[in-house]
Amino acid sequence: MKEKVTRIVFCIGECMQSNMALIDEYYKPEYFSDNAPSNWNTFPLGDRRECISPNVIKELENPEVLIATHNREIIESIKEQLAAFQIPARSLREMMGIWGEAKDFPKHLEKITEKGEKKRVILLNSVGHSNIGDHLISISELQFLQNISSQYEIFEVIDNEYIWFHNKLKPYITSDDLLVIQGGGFLGTLYQGKEQTVRTILQEYPDNKIIIMPQTVYFEETDRGEREKEITQRLYLEHKNLTICLREERSYLQLKELFGEAIRLLLIPDMALLLNESRKQTKRKGGLVCFREDKESILSEEKQSEVKHSLERVGIAWAETTMCPKNYDESYDRNVEAEKKIQEIRSAQIVVTDRLHCMITCAITGTPCIAFDNISGKVFNVYKWIEYLPYIKLYSEGMELEAEIKALLESGAHIYDNTALLPYYEELKRCILEAAF
Repeated sequence: MKEKVTRIVFCIGECMQSNMALIDEYYKPEYFSDNAPSNWNTFPLGDRRECISPNVIKELENPEVLIATHNREIIESIKEQLAAFQIPARSLREMMGIWGEAKDFPKHLEKITEKGEKKRVILLNSVGHSNIGDHLISISELQFLQNISSQYEIFEVIDNEYIWFHNKLKPYITSDDLLVIQGGGFLGTLYQGKEQTVRTILQEYPDNKIIIMPQTVYFEETDRGEREKEITQRLYLEHKNLTICLREERSYLQLKELFGEAIRLLLIPDMALLLNESRKQTKRKGGLVCFREDKESILSEEKQSEVKHSLERVGIAWAETTMCPKNYDESYDRNVEAEKKIQEIRSAQIVVTDRLHCMITCAITGTPCIAFDNISGKVFNVYKWIEYLPYIKLYSEGMELEAEIKALLESGAHIYDNTALLPYYEELKRCILEAAF
């Protein structure tokens, strides 16, 4: 008779929450646990599965642990912590690879196993969660790649699919395939899981030409940040055919210092700025407030409250919105959801945000916007590409919010013009054509 195992998911943060559907399907945990005492005796999913203290785990019958974080150092620390009680533990990423061995390819990935006559470009590590800003990047990148040449066959493998199936994909990806890695803001330590996938791709495909699309790089100023920077430096330099695009100058200069001339670096605008949704103007009413609720936020509650009161004082009824809908599931259609968000922002008289792609969506829809910065500085730094747009304003200390809101409201209709950015995208096009042939 098989011995009973009590399954526990350790860490109940963002990684666990965004992967809970597959954790439930493949792991079926009975408990949660976390090192933060404030989480003990809570019910993270609102059901009967309790978050318990790590000390309680050893009292359970034959416990085993799934560590739901992508932070490599935290994983090793928790494994060491549990080893003291002889409790086995494996990371979510490790288990996804194991679960994927027994799982069939999704239908859209089956075509990768068939080698045709066309050159192949494979977009890797694109977004599989609900962040509409990341989906706008994916939409733009796929359109960009498809428009470059009809001689290419374009494939996409989203982030979780790569973790699931990277071992099964490997025999079908040849050294002739051009690998393109999704752009965004995940190089460095902010989103360790996405960075880890980039490192894995570089190690698994040392002979392929690889282009990383426009990125922001952020390493926290801690011992951990320095250690991760050294790992990134070593692994990236080991790849002999790598091009990295940076979407703002600070990241470009940081990697220039890290890699010197050993890796080709390009300064290219965020890919979503290639979209133009300003020609379908609609009647505008009210304002939107879109503030981060995650680790990238640096905006105080007092400042958020000041923004809302400023809108009210100039007679603008406002509503809160988000770039990350919480009802994400397997039926999520990125094009439908992106269009909904574009239409919502296009219908506002003014938007105030600290989210980069909310600001960018305002830019491409001709919507007046005041933007605040985030922890990595990407909002301010990407803004430099569009500072010529009169209807997008960057908040700075001392700005009179009410006066700025009034001025934007009175500024009339706007059409997005990205003519000044097109030469940079042409440079990226040349880089891809050169790499693909």
